[in-house]
Amino acid sequence: MSKASQIQSAQSPALRPKFAAQYLGISLSHTWRLVAEGKLPPPVKLSPAISLFRRADLDAFLEKAFAENAK
Repeated sequence: MSKASQIQSAQSPALRPKFAAQYLGISLSHTWRLVAEGKLPPPVKLSPAISLFRRADLDAFLEKAFAENAK
């Protein structure tokens, strides 16, 4: 695990898109597709070059996905 990913995964409340995709276990392009489809909340834009996904939003997405698959 790289130092950057260790820092991102240290229970920070927000993740850069690359690390959000890793957290969800999907590709970065699939992450953006889910945002475009309205299935995943969009990231917060801190600046034109910096977007952060809230970990709480990612956790809620996973909980919903697990619940739908359990039916």
